[in-house]
Amino acid sequence: NLLALVHKEEDEVLFAIAEELGKIWADFEKKLLLLPILENLCSVDETVVREEAVKSLITISKDLTEGEMQNVFAPMIIRLSQGEWFTSRVSATSLFFPIYTRAGSFKDKLRKKFLDLCSEDNPLVKRAASGKIGKFASVVEKEFVISEIIPVFKSLSGDEQD
Repeated sequence: NLLALVHKEEDEVLFAIAEELGKIWADFEKKLLLLPILENLCSVDETVVREEAVKSLITISKDLTEGEMQNVFAPMIIRLSQGEWFTSRVSATSLFFPIYTRAGSFKDKLRKKFLDLCSEDNPLVKRAASGKIGKFASVVEKEFVISEIIPVFKSLSGDEQD
């Protein structure tokens, strides 16, 4: 069971798993079964493993149907953004902007969650989210950029801590 390995293996093996899942995605028959593995890899301690899992998830997201995006992928991002450990929340910050335009009814939840991460207590999460705010703003509807994102951006730019 590949999911069980995520909790036991060395970082090098986890990196290879994250990398390969992004490559074999198109050839795998039961594609959605790979997402929980990558979701778990987004929460591990080692940064390079998380970053590779995020890259694979972004690659996979491009091939998802609208239904898969809204019923499986967007809820996964919400789960990651609410994770107990900061590692999953940091990973989540990179997943909002690639899928936002295809998120359908999840757009409001995704915007709210992303903006929550921008004001997160954990400085690593807050820094990761604030570093992605420009990319996220580029895919969000203009009305929400003006009413929601710009006020958060102004708040972040005045934050002495970051």
